[in-house]
Amino acid sequence: AYAINAGGGSTNPLLGCRTVSVGSGGAAPVGHLDGVAVSGSTVSARGWTLDPDVPAASIDVHVYVDGRAAAAVAADGSRPDVGR
Repeated sequence: AYAINAGGGSTNPLLGCRTVSVGSGGAAPVGHLDGVAVSGSTVSARGWTLDPDVPAASIDVHVYVDGRAAAAVAADGSRPDVGR
């Protein structure tokens, strides 16, 4: 997680990285943000996520910008390396 600088200055300091368990009952969804790239005003993120309770189905990843919902994207790409 980063503190995004909205005022003067040019840095976005790292606040920290933590593992978080969510949900009640069953296995918690897991995932990893592999990387983020910026080109002009477009931000692209790549990674993976899965819910062990529904292994045959994709789940949605929600994207927030400035604390507001911007998109919900299905994590439905092939990642055979994740199963290993």
